[in-house]
Amino acid sequence: MDSTLQQPDFSDNFPYYGANWDSARSAIDTFLDEFKDSKLRPRIERLSKEIAIPEEESEAAEGLTQGPGPEERPDPEAMEGNYMNCRELDETLEIRGGMQALLDEITLPDELQIDEITFLFRVNQRGIVDEYVLQTDQASDELTATFDNAFADEFSFEPIMSGGQAVAVECELTFPLRN
Repeated sequence: MDSTLQQPDFSDNFPYYGANWDSARSAIDTFLDEFKDSKLRPRIERLSKEIAIPEEESEAAEGLTQGPGPEERPDPEAMEGNYMNCRELDETLEIRGGMQALLDEITLPDELQIDEITFLFRVNQRGIVDEYVLQTDQASDELTATFDNAFADEFSFEPIMSGGQAVAVECELTFPLRN
């Protein structure tokens, strides 16, 4: 990794090439144009950012040069569902910007029945959340919605490295609700 970069460069690992991904980007753009008030909009916007072509590659495409050839692209089928477990890697997820910064932006409901809330995150090799599942049974709908909104707003993790490469992971993360 280049120590002068603000964020790691994982552009070589961009897995969203091909006609089907171009169609998906088009469908997402259409959805965002047509359904401006949809409650799904934050998730669709996050998906749009995830599968967007990296800027340097879109600029190269405008200059009539092509991105990596098929032999250089990761096999999407080989990547699907291949999440390594954080416990097995002896790693923990780290929120970009820090957990405290995220918690400071969240307005918690007045009455809390629990001291912490836990989610299971499936995170791709770039640190982008593919999906998450609430693990705490006693969490109120209001509390869950508060975290859903926080996760929809440019929320991501630092990539987890294994064997010198960023890997997709599945990890539980607990957020403390009381100081």
